[in-house]
Amino acid sequence: DGVQDVINNYIYNNLYQTVGNYELLSINQTVVNLVKTVEKSVIGISNYSDYAGSSNTGTGTGGIYKRETTANGYKYTVFTNHHVIEDGKSVKVYLGDIDEYVFANVVKSDKNLDLAVLTFEHKNLYEPLKLGSIGSIANGDFVVHVPQVNLIYKKNRYGTTERNEPF
Repeated sequence: DGVQDVINNYIYNNLYQTVGNYELLSINQTVVNLVKTVEKSVIGISNYSDYAGSSNTGTGTGGIYKRETTANGYKYTVFTNHHVIEDGKSVKVYLGDIDEYVFANVVKSDKNLDLAVLTFEHKNLYEPLKLGSIGSIANGDFVVHVPQVNLIYKKNRYGTTERNEPF
């Protein structure tokens, strides 16, 4: 049966009142299916303070959104946050399904947008994410943040969209 109750959002420690009945098992299964669909397209990003890539100064996640065929496999284009790669001398992507780090190139980064675009090459085939349109979401829509599943935290975050507020 459904649940109509107060949900505690642990990210910002705010309370929200739900309206209507929600089948939590159904929501859970939907999120599990979503994570299975995108888990190989969401990768880890590591920032290093040296060019050899041996002194890690930060980690985050990124999403593969473009794939091109090359002579040796594929070239992937990835989005991540600027703060993940900021001030790094080198950047690597982590491919969790094969437990491998690969050097990446920073194509463009914008501190004000907190957005960075990277590329890397690899022989393995990864499916780019299917991205929607910003016009297809509204304030209050349910969103899921899917981290790179083999990083330490291994948690999905849930919340709702809100204008000018980070998720």
